[in-house]
Amino acid sequence: NQPLLTHGRIEHGDKGTEVLTFTIDTAHGYLQEHCIDGIPVLPAAVALEIVAEAASVMWPDWVVAEVAEFRLLKGVQLTEPTQTLAVVINPPTYASSEGFDASLTIRSGSGKTQRIHYRAAVKMAQQLPEAPLHRPGEYRERQLPVVKAYQEWLFHGPRFQVIPSMDFFQSRHST
Repeated sequence: NQPLLTHGRIEHGDKGTEVLTFTIDTAHGYLQEHCIDGIPVLPAAVALEIVAEAASVMWPDWVVAEVAEFRLLKGVQLTEPTQTLAVVINPPTYASSEGFDASLTIRSGSGKTQRIHYRAAVKMAQQLPEAPLHRPGEYRERQLPVVKAYQEWLFHGPRFQVIPSMDFFQSRHST
């Protein structure tokens, strides 16, 4: 997989921030197949990847252990063939030899036309923590045909149609 931020540049911002500026264009396959009313929209999963890559670019000797508090504030709609975005990386307020947390935002525009699209907290660590153990509970299964979901509920193009089946679970104890 090729990184999304291959052509970005980092500049020093206000109050110790670093700003990674990059351009996206409608030629990307994931934008051509992720449209609402014919307008390409940056998928939230891609924005999450951009946040993680920006943190990795900023701190190459650390690993992204977690992206938390990921918030979509205003989706990125590509009404023009290209759009310039910026990842604003705030310096960590506290760091130790174990790791640190940083706040990142994806923004567009400048000055009075600046808009924050996404916000996230990124935990950087020396190594990834051990994965938690999942223990499933008691559930009852309900079905929704995948074809019906993509035709009636979802707007994703073929590149994003990767769901083989959908099983909705409901606790036996719920009312």
